[in-house]
Amino acid sequence: MGLIPGYKAPLNADGITLSGTAHVQDLGDVEGTFADGVLKLGTIGQSKRLENVTINISGNDGIEGTLRYRVHIQNIGWQDWKEAGNIAGTSGQGLRLEGIQMELTGELAEKYVVYYSVHIEDYGDSQGWITGGMIAGTSGESKRLEELRVKLVPREEADMEPTVMYHVHRQDYGWETDWKTNGEVSGTTGEGKRLEAINISVLNTEYAGGIRYKTHVQDYGWQDWQYNGALSGTSGMGKRLEAIRIELTGELAENYNVYYRVHAQGYGWLDWTSNGREAGTEGLGFRLEAIQIVLLSKGEEDPGQLGGIKSVSNYAYYSAVSAIPLVPSSAYRAAGYSSSDEFRRAIINNCERMENVGYLHSGHWVTGYIDCTGSTAIAFRDALKTAKINGFADVGTRADGTAIRTVSVTYYDSYSDGRDQYGFYRNGIFSVNNYFLKKMVAWRGISYVPVAVNGGWSNDEWLDYLSKYNFKPGDVIIWYFDKADGRKSFEHMTIYAGIENGIAYEWTASSAYNGYIKRPLSERSALFGGFAMFRATNDNEAAIGMN
Repeated sequence: MGLIPGYKAPLNADGITLSGTAHVQDLGDVEGTFADGVLKLGTIGQSKRLENVTINISGNDGIEGTLRYRVHIQNIGWQDWKEAGNIAGTSGQGLRLEGIQMELTGELAEKYVVYYSVHIEDYGDSQGWITGGMIAGTSGESKRLEELRVKLVPREEADMEPTVMYHVHRQDYGWETDWKTNGEVSGTTGEGKRLEAINISVLNTEYAGGIRYKTHVQDYGWQDWQYNGALSGTSGMGKRLEAIRIELTGELAENYNVYYRVHAQGYGWLDWTSNGREAGTEGLGFRLEAIQIVLLSKGEEDPGQLGGIKSVSNYAYYSAVSAIPLVPSSAYRAAGYSSSDEFRRAIINNCERMENVGYLHSGHWVTGYIDCTGSTAIAFRDALKTAKINGFADVGTRADGTAIRTVSVTYYDSYSDGRDQYGFYRNGIFSVNNYFLKKMVAWRGISYVPVAVNGGWSNDEWLDYLSKYNFKPGDVIIWYFDKADGRKSFEHMTIYAGIENGIAYEWTASSAYNGYIKRPLSERSALFGGFAMFRATNDNEAAIGMN
């Protein structure tokens, strides 16, 4: 659990004194020592467990607030928070302390920061000084605490940019003995060893908030969210992690993005993703083997080839539930695939081979192709019954003599009896109604970002919005007009196409161009009262479609 590079333990808070007592295995109650602003409780080098601690604070007269702490106890778990002067832990039960969290309250928290450090069985002092409510020690690893050190620091001397820290439990090796920071690789590559659990924390004195994360575990699926250093995954069960989601909370999330990528069995290093989106695989039976995590200020680009590592895929996540939810048997059989799942995976996993596939629109050729980077079209339309994939046809040859294989698609080209249920596609414009909107929210892989906005944004306003909420190309925009009765009439769908040369673009259907055209979002937003934007939580489901 490595010390943060270049980080030195801060100075102590003048005038404030800490004292306390620890109950130590075989030794009983042992008074702590306070020197150079640091309170020390327990022992080092004797392999003795801490069973309880009491911490007192004095010299803070006239400053409202106090120190509080809670401990993780063998066989019991986390106790309730205790204020200074109270015992945390057990007496006479022989149960070890395994972790501790500490924080200040009230005015004291506005003036000072509490730092704490522990000596951990097998890991020693390598975790270093931490703060911000992080877990000192471990949770779910059955490691005893042997010594606790505590100090208070004036807040103006404790300023430090947020730092992410993490470590994993690996097949055959167990828990890593050092914490990784800021994009370092945690886990193994090239050894075929599964990840089984992970702890993640943010060392943060600047902003309110923290970090939470959840993992997809073999046989169990998605677990609940865990927070600020708690274990996610399983211990002692030999179950592989298959995917992970990580996101920041509170004020920290307003100022930073958390980026992460994983090394997945069968693929290698997948692409970076961020802020709660899935990374890894689901439904494929593949293990996670390693992970990188990094915090970046809002507006910074993704980490790229961090650590000299190049992603082998354009995607962060692969799922057996694919990008084209409903594919008729005539389509995948005509393409030479034995099942719709095989067809879906072929599109997702073989983007280079599928890059030159075109499509037929209402019986005539449209310039474009199905790939893994373009805007969504066929996927949503087929899923929502606004279009049907009929099959494949060869319509010509490329310069190298290979066939140009097309996807024939039939759209609903006029108002129909199904309008009230499904919405419709007419004259190159994808119109929607409230039923369609509800389907988008409910459909797997799509989540509505409930932000009240107005039309008519400038390009700079678009750039700020897209960066703040970390939208990516392929995310869906539903545009609306404000009706006289105050309701919103959702009447058009476009796709966020990304930023080029500082300009935010969209893909939009155009009957004039017989397909899709790319145009600045600032031009579109002047025509409508506002929009609802949908983030694809499954990158694959957002990305497959027409370019």
